[in-house]
Amino acid sequence: MELEKLIRAKQAAGAKRPPRIGLHAIPGWGKTTWATSLPKPFFLDCEKGGDELKVTGTDISSIAELNTAISLLRNEKHDFKTVVIDTATALEKIFRAEISKKFDVFAIEDIEWGKGGGHILAEFTLLIKNLESLQEKGLATCILLHTEPVLEPNCFGDDFLAYTPILHKKALPFVLGWLSNVFFGNTIMDIVKKDEGFGKIAKAEGDGKRIIYTDKRPAFMAKNRMGLPFDIAWPKGEAGWNIVKQNIGKG
Repeated sequence: MELEKLIRAKQAAGAKRPPRIGLHAIPGWGKTTWATSLPKPFFLDCEKGGDELKVTGTDISSIAELNTAISLLRNEKHDFKTVVIDTATALEKIFRAEISKKFDVFAIEDIEWGKGGGHILAEFTLLIKNLESLQEKGLATCILLHTEPVLEPNCFGDDFLAYTPILHKKALPFVLGWLSNVFFGNTIMDIVKKDEGFGKIAKAEGDGKRIIYTDKRPAFMAKNRMGLPFDIAWPKGEAGWNIVKQNIGKG
C-alpha cells in the first residue's frame, strides 16, 4: 500500500509539473519570436535582442543579475507562467567572462589542469537548480540556444555533420538531459543541381517556410514527450507555441 502511495504521488507530481522546453534553431529563424507566444513569458535576455519585439523581462549582463531576477520571480507575487533564457549560448559567455576574471586568466581554457569546463558546468548546474525552484512555483521553462553543424563521430561508418546546440561540451549533455522537450528550428530547403561553367553546381533553394522538428535524426538533435509529429510547419503570423499545442498527441 505504501508503494502504491509513492507511485500515485509521483504520477500526480508529473501531471502538475510545467514543461521544460529547449529550442535551437538556425540564425534568423525566429527563436525569440517563437518564445513570445509561450504562456505569459518573462525573458532573461542575455543577448539584448528582444528590444525590437518588446518582450517583457530584464537584461542579464552578470551572474548577480541572473540570480537576482530568478530570486524575484521565485519570491515576489506575479502572474508570469514561463521563464525564457534567451539564450543559453549567450549566458555561457557571461559565465566564461566572470570565471576568467575570478581566476585571473584570459579564457577558461587557461585555467590549470583543464578545470575551466568544470566551472562552466557548475554554473549551469546552479542555473538548473534555480529553474527547478521556479518549476515548483508553477513556471514553465524555455531555454533558447544557437546551433551549428558539428562533425559527429560515427562508430558504424563515416563521420557526419549534425546541427548541435552551441554550449560547452561539459554543460550541453546536462542541460539537454534536464529538458523534457528539445525542438530544432529550420527552414525548408531544396538542393538543385544546375549546369554552370564546366560542370554542375549544387545550389540551395527555398521560400523560407519554417519547420519545427521534434524528434532526433542524424542531422540534428531533438526530442519530445508530448506525442508530437516529427515535423510541424510554423506559418508566418501564427503563434509558434499554439501551433505546437495543436499537435500534442498527434505523433
